[in-house]
Amino acid sequence: MLVEPELFAHCPLPGCDTLTATQGQPCDGCREAFGALLAHTPGGAPLTAADQAARDAETLAAYRSHAALTTADAGDDTEAGEGETRSNQRCWLCEQRRRCTRIARRWECRDCATIA
Repeated sequence: MLVEPELFAHCPLPGCDTLTATQGQPCDGCREAFGALLAHTPGGAPLTAADQAARDAETLAAYRSHAALTTADAGDDTEAGEGETRSNQRCWLCEQRRRCTRIARRWECRDCATIA
């Protein structure tokens, strides 16, 4: 997988696009938010820009693949309208067959809806 190098260094924590002064070092916002939970891997080197870009590209590909599967998995449920409730649907979170409501093109049971 060919990944274009970035011009500026970004925070290496997944999901954070904040620029940093040093490649492989977390941004000030992540340092403040996570505090002592951030730890260097013993003996490990910080992520290089190429490694970070490859990791992020693989993660994005996995997200797209999962989204395609959940859309394709809808099968004959595509005619179901948003907010419609049906019995014996598989909840996308707990994967149990229950009475579910259609939310954002996916079936979600009452228990999982109260958790999220």
